[in-house]
Amino acid sequence: VWMMGAFFFSVSMYAPIIQTNFARHNHGPDLFRKQFTVFLHRVTRRAAMEDTPINVIYQQEAERDPQSASQIRMENVKQRMMRFRKKHRKANNTDVGEE
Repeated sequence: VWMMGAFFFSVSMYAPIIQTNFARHNHGPDLFRKQFTVFLHRVTRRAAMEDTPINVIYQQEAERDPQSASQIRMENVKQRMMRFRKKHRKANNTDVGEE
């Protein structure tokens, strides 16, 4: 961390922190984290909404965004997808049975 005028700078591995007296945020956007979050959202949403096999969904999305797919183990993503699919189907079956 070093100081230059009214600004404080910190070196970070992800997004550098810049403190000012007038800034709303103290760091710039972490665009890769956003991309990774979108990847996880896409695969889990598709798993919940589609009947496409989990492996096929994962392969399609990994081809679409290989950088994000490489940041998490395939098994972890597939487990998450199966959990979302099971939860979504259970919720839908409960709703249908109550009518």
